Amino acid sequence: MKMLIKISLLLAIYLKIQAGNWIQVDLHKIEWKQTEFIGIHCTDSLNCAAAANLGVDDYAIPSCRATTDGGKTWFTAFMDTSASVINKKGDIIQAYKPPKMRDIAYPDTSLCVITCDSGVFWVSKDKLNTWKKNRFPTYLHLLRTKFLNAKVGGIINSEKLYLTNDGFESWQIINFKDSVADYNILDVEFSDTNTIYLLTTVDTLMGPRQIFKSSDFGKTWKKIHESYNYIFDILTIDNEQIWYCGAGVKYQNIIFYSSNSGNNWKKILDKSTKTQYGLSEIYFKENYGFALGVLAVLFYSSNYGETWIQDTSFYYPNLHTPCRGLAFLTKSKVLVVSNANGTIWMKDFSDLTKVEERDNITEKESNISISPNPAGEYIEIALSSPRLKPWVGGSVDAIKIFNLLGECVLSVAQTFPSVDSGQTGMSDLLRIDVSGLPAGVYLVRVGDWVGRFLKI
Repeated sequence: MKMLIKISLLLAIYLKIQAGNWIQVDLHKIEWKQTEFIGIHCTDSLNCAAAANLGVDDYAIPSCRATTDGGKTWFTAFMDTSASVINKKGDIIQAYKPPKMRDIAYPDTSLCVITCDSGVFWVSKDKLNTWKKNRFPTYLHLLRTKFLNAKVGGIINSEKLYLTNDGFESWQIINFKDSVADYNILDVEFSDTNTIYLLTTVDTLMGPRQIFKSSDFGKTWKKIHESYNYIFDILTIDNEQIWYCGAGVKYQNIIFYSSNSGNNWKKILDKSTKTQYGLSEIYFKENYGFALGVLAVLFYSSNYGETWIQDTSFYYPNLHTPCRGLAFLTKSKVLVVSNANGTIWMKDFSDLTKVEERDNITEKESNISISPNPAGEYIEIALSSPRLKPWVGGSVDAIKIFNLLGECVLSVAQTFPSVDSGQTGMSDLLRIDVSGLPAGVYLVRVGDWVGRFLKI
């Protein structure tokens, strides 16, 4: 009976690990006040900034949380308390309603830009130590800000594009809606110092979408794409490669890709989920791609966007709230921010994608297995895969076993085929003695192949 309970507990841990765990790394709030994070951006693997509205009622305080050690510790880098008082009960007493934050760009430690309502934007140029409040001559909300580097970038509202090539020491204003087309602007992207892409819509938020391109830093524009899909976000990898995500006509999750500057498009993902609102943001860093949904939906790819997998551990109430905004610490380690409860979460997808590559092998390799599983004294690995054949009868230095902390607990120096395919015609098996390992879940790595087993 005790052994059955032990096996059940270990299996529960095993299934939990397979789902993948998000780690909460920050909580930003005042007493009971609700906090709405609106975006996060990392300049490198150590420095990140997240913009938030502390308290989402009529008198929210704009603030910015930051880390300089890769998300281990967080501090408040900025808070607009110029006309605010917080009493001992946590109540916010204000003389005026400050503009709420809308978006953040942190392309370099020498520049951070946060856009707000009513034409207001904040700029820091000294590693978030000091901030300057600026305002464009408009009362429209500044919706998005994107930067190519610390100099070239822009800010949009629904009608105008504000461009800079000197880190907002100066800017030029393009009245797109009046001078180019009677469309509302939804998003902006920069692929180089001259090329800009704009996402627009004819009328309402759910109307047809258009993508415009300028090759001369906003002087002239050309419409390169129009769609009745509800495109929410565009992303340029370079002058040729463009991605967009959004919702289909039935509000399913969609991702499209163009390899020729938007002249032709290929549907990469068209999938329904329990929350049918579409994908609102798409991100790439090297071979890793992430597409974030409106309500707790996340798809990711580790093969340059060829295939996408839904992260089933990314859901409410596992993360306690839908999330908005994603940033890269490394190409596989990401941060997301909540849009309701003031939390920041982190997850490393590198080990998970290795396991899923193992789980998504072709039918030709589908008889790869570790047995017995759960294991007691030993495990045997079937070697019918071409990727494992080089290790049969040769060096076995590549066969290693790791615990869930990523520590190598067993490096096999010698092993032997328990069945010789040359004599029997059966698949080769490699037997490994695991009797000395404590009970738990382990990963086995042989070359580029990763498997799992439960030790009891």
